[in-house]
Amino acid sequence: MRIKLGVIFLLLACLLPGKPGWAGAEDEQERPWRVGKVIIEGAENINTASIIEVMENKPSSAFTFLPAPEFSYLAMERDRESISNLYKMNGYFNVRVRVSPGYRHETRLVDVTVTVRENDLFHIRQAELILPKPEDEVWRGVLWEMIGQEPGQPMLMEAYSASKDAILTYMTNHAHPLMRMESQVLIYRDTHEAVPRFLIDPGPEIKFGQAQIINHSTVKDNFILERLTFIRGEAFSSERLKDSQQVLSNSGVFSSVTLTPVYDQKEGDEVPIAVEVYEAAPHSLALGLGYGTEENFRVQVSQVNRNMLGLGDIITVSGKYSSLYLGLSGNLGIPLYSRHALFDLYGGARETDNESYSERSFFISPSIVLTPDDNWKFILGLKTLLTAVTDLEVKVPDPDYELSQHIINSFVLSAAYDTRDSALAPGRGWLAQLELEASSQALASNVAFIKAAASFSHIIPLIRDRWSLAWRAEYGIIMPMENTSRIPLVSRFFPGGSQSVRGYRYQNLGPLDGSGKPLGGESMVEASLELRFPLWGDLGGVLFVDAGNAYENYTDYSDGLRFTAGAGLRYNTPLGPIRVDLGYILNRPDYYSYEDYQFYLSVGQAF
Repeated sequence: MRIKLGVIFLLLACLLPGKPGWAGAEDEQERPWRVGKVIIEGAENINTASIIEVMENKPSSAFTFLPAPEFSYLAMERDRESISNLYKMNGYFNVRVRVSPGYRHETRLVDVTVTVRENDLFHIRQAELILPKPEDEVWRGVLWEMIGQEPGQPMLMEAYSASKDAILTYMTNHAHPLMRMESQVLIYRDTHEAVPRFLIDPGPEIKFGQAQIINHSTVKDNFILERLTFIRGEAFSSERLKDSQQVLSNSGVFSSVTLTPVYDQKEGDEVPIAVEVYEAAPHSLALGLGYGTEENFRVQVSQVNRNMLGLGDIITVSGKYSSLYLGLSGNLGIPLYSRHALFDLYGGARETDNESYSERSFFISPSIVLTPDDNWKFILGLKTLLTAVTDLEVKVPDPDYELSQHIINSFVLSAAYDTRDSALAPGRGWLAQLELEASSQALASNVAFIKAAASFSHIIPLIRDRWSLAWRAEYGIIMPMENTSRIPLVSRFFPGGSQSVRGYRYQNLGPLDGSGKPLGGESMVEASLELRFPLWGDLGGVLFVDAGNAYENYTDYSDGLRFTAGAGLRYNTPLGPIRVDLGYILNRPDYYSYEDYQFYLSVGQAF
């Protein structure tokens, strides 16, 4: 008992605050100095936020729940150099910067003061282009265009670097990969002028030689050769090498692809290209876990099999479970003769639990996928869907019709244009999608319709690419044809939710029955405008406005649009941002009986 009481006494002594006692004194000595405020003095031509962004000793967070960053005395000199370089990048070469600390001993915080003594902006006197050989003068016109440094312009190092990159890119893509470039900026401090100087030796003209396959795989050499985007004898282009590497990597059967010009084996003006590939593991297994407000906990397992048929094929089997979905699917992809074409066979079985009904379906869809370049994608295929509603919760005009088994056979044509820099967390770019589907009794379908859906989204970077403005618009319509008088629930539109119009419950935007269950629509409109901005570190925020509605009949849009607004947080992770949104309904319809707001938690941007 005495031992137990002694242990309890020691624990309490360590936890109690105050100076008396050895534990508190030791904690005080070990407590690190942290950055309090960062004070910028004398900066007029560069804003405070830009200066703080390049510093290591950043100010303490505005959020009380986040600790202030630790202070580093050694980092002050690096901060001084970083700030000086920031000014040079913006054309100020005579700037003096001093960084000094101010210690607050009672709180162990350090206030960092940055004192800047600015000077005049330097301007370009005249750019100089030097070509060592008379025969190289034919390049002067196009190289001047790449340089683009005009007299009187501010001497911005970013523009200077961009000129060098443009020259290098142009020459290596136009048969001159062995070009040499020496460049420097001459500074005249007395007149506040600068002379960017470029010495360029274009070097010999180079053509593609024979492809030398170094194959560490069971894939046939012809499979590799057919996917090369260059031809022997044509002008060398580093972009063609990059494209070839991308095509081979995207095939999915290689773990590593390297294309290297072998200059020491050059014959005449032709340089052979060594293509070295290593085969990916024939089988792999992936497990994915997640959580979302609508699906709740979800788990997905995928098993990938590579080159099982010896055709560069990929066979994938996937299973997924959540509170809304249970399904098993398989996918077979076989590259066709063209490197831009793929035969795709997708099929499986699923059970879905929707707001108005539950469904059990079997599906299969063969298609041809065309990818002419990195941005465009076209799909032409057939779709067969055998579906039955197993639990009908909404009051519809003909329950027996909804509960009957439907066989839907249709032609599908889709096109997509994607320039985004990331699928999970895009910071810029366009995504445009169009899909057309036609079902007919001539295809042995007992439901006939024409369906079209189009969507557009655009992310516009703002303020040093850390802020962005994103917008999207989507429209869908399905028209009954032939003897079909009503589109079944399984083919109707059900907007509302975390990736639709935020503020409404999942699938609950649009016409509802007397009990508040969604009826779905034959047409649907959605739009969003979202401002994305940084808060602290990997934490960001958004402000958004959404609009949309579903319409029971595709010819009647009298119910207008419903608007919502809200805010959210984004925490960036390697797997995509964790998203928290709160949406509020601005013009709530009288027939909508749920809350005026909805809270959402999920992974990935809303669009």
